[in-house]
Amino acid sequence: TPKPRRIATALVSAVAVAAGAFGVVALAAGDGADSPEAAVDAFFDAIDHEDVIGVMEALDPEERQILRPAVEDTGNQAKRVKVASEDLDLRHVAGVELQVEGLAYRTAPMAVGLVAVDLTGGRVNTSTDINKFPVGSTISDILEKDNRKAGKTVDRESSDSIDLDGVRLVAVQRGGRWHVSALYSIAEQIRRDGDPVLALPDFGHGIVAKGAVDPETAVRDAIAAATTLDVRRLIELTPPGEMAVLHDYGPLLVEASADSAHDAGDKSSGFEVSDLKLKVTDGPAGTKVVSATSFKLTNNTEYDRNEIVFDGTCTTFTYTSTYPDDGQSQNNGEMWAPGPQKICKGDAQLNPLGFGLLNPMFGGGELLRVVTEQHDGQWFISPTRSVIESTLGNLRDLTPEDVKRTVRWWAGDYWIADPDSMWKACGVEKPSIDATSAQGEKAAQDCYDNLPSSYEGPPGPLGPFYSPTDYGDASSGSSGSSGEFAPPSTTLTVPG
Repeated sequence: TPKPRRIATALVSAVAVAAGAFGVVALAAGDGADSPEAAVDAFFDAIDHEDVIGVMEALDPEERQILRPAVEDTGNQAKRVKVASEDLDLRHVAGVELQVEGLAYRTAPMAVGLVAVDLTGGRVNTSTDINKFPVGSTISDILEKDNRKAGKTVDRESSDSIDLDGVRLVAVQRGGRWHVSALYSIAEQIRRDGDPVLALPDFGHGIVAKGAVDPETAVRDAIAAATTLDVRRLIELTPPGEMAVLHDYGPLLVEASADSAHDAGDKSSGFEVSDLKLKVTDGPAGTKVVSATSFKLTNNTEYDRNEIVFDGTCTTFTYTSTYPDDGQSQNNGEMWAPGPQKICKGDAQLNPLGFGLLNPMFGGGELLRVVTEQHDGQWFISPTRSVIESTLGNLRDLTPEDVKRTVRWWAGDYWIADPDSMWKACGVEKPSIDATSAQGEKAAQDCYDNLPSSYEGPPGPLGPFYSPTDYGDASSGSSGSSGEFAPPSTTLTVPG
C-alpha cells in the first residue's frame, strides 16, 4: 500500500501535470455562464456536439489563457509532421459521435466563488470510426497497410457508454461568470477517491506561495524537494494564480505526508540528482526557461540500481541488480545485468516509443524545459508551461520521417529502429523507411543471423538495456528456444 507521503507527492504531480494535459486541443476565449449549473450544461453541450473548442470555452480562464498559444503551435506541428490532416475541424471532430443523455446533478457550495456540481445521473454514449478521423498521411498509410494485410477494409468502429453518476465537477466564478475548472475537478475526484477520504480544505487559507531568488534556484529547490519528498516546498514553488488549486489543497497533502514522517526509510524518494548543470534562456511573456546541460540521476531500490548520466551530448545507462532469481528462468538462477549503454544525439534509433518526446532520456535533447515566471520579485515554476514547453520543444525538432518511423514501430515494425551500426556489422543493407513490413522483417532476420557475437554497438529497438545480439546467439544463427527475443546473456552470480 503506498505510504501517505508518496500519495501526497503523487497527487501534487498528478494535479500539476494535468494542467499541461489540455495542450492537445484548441482553445478559445469564452464568456462563461450565469450559474454553476449553466456552466456544466455548456460543458456537456459542447461534448454532445463533438465541439472541442466549445469544451475549452467552458473552462476556467486561468486554465486556458496559458494554453492557447501552445495549442495553436501543437496543431501546426501536427500538420507539419503529417499526423493531422489539413481538414481537421475542432468545432466538430470527424470520426467521433458523442451523445449526452439523462444529465442530472445537485450543487453544494465549497467556498466563495467555488461550487461543487455532483452528477447524480446521465451518461455519454460514444461511437468512433477511425477510418473517418482527420489523420494525416503518416497515420493513414499505416491504416492502409493494415487493410492490405487483411485483404479488405478493417473494421475500426467501436462504441461505448460512460456512466456519469458520482462524478464531481467544480465550477469557479471569474468576473461574475461561471466556468468549469478542470484542475479543481481533478483535485476533488482524487480527494474523494482517497482512503480515507480527506476533509475539504480551508479554501483561501492554504499554503502561501514562496518562490526563489532566481530561475535556477527555483529549479534546484524543486529538485531537492522532490528527492526528499518535501511536499510543502513543492507547492510553495508553484505560482499562486495558475496553481491556486495546489495552494488550497496543500495543507491536506502536507498532513498526509506527515503521517509517515516517523518512517526513516520514507525520507527519500530513492532518486538522487547530482552533477547538475543548468542553463537559463528567455521564454515568452517574460518567462525564463531552465534546462539541464548535464546531470547524473540514480535510483536505488532494495534490489536494483539505475544510473543515467547525461553529458550534454550522450546519455549513458547503467543497470545493476541483486534480486534473487527463483531458478525458474532461462538464466538458471543467475542474475542478468547489461553493461553500460550509451546513446548520443543523432543516433537513428532514438526513442521509437514516444514520437521523440522522450528523446532527452535517450541522448536526443534537453531532459526537461522548466518554465519559470516572476511574481512580486520571486520566481516560481509553472507546471502548465513546463509540460507544454518540454513537449512542444521536442516536437518542433521532429521531422515527418521521425514520426513515421515511430508510428511504424508502434505498428509492429520493430526493425525500423535498429541502429545503423548493427546493419553495418552484419553486412546486410538497411531497409528504407518505405520498405514493406515483410521486406524489413526478412532483412532484420538476415542481419540477426549474421551479426558477430562480438558486436557491442548501440542498443536496439527494445530499449537501452537490450542490444540486438539479445535476440539470440548470433554466431549460431539461433534466436532462443522459441525463435524469439531472449534475455541478455550478461549475468551476475546471486550472492551466497
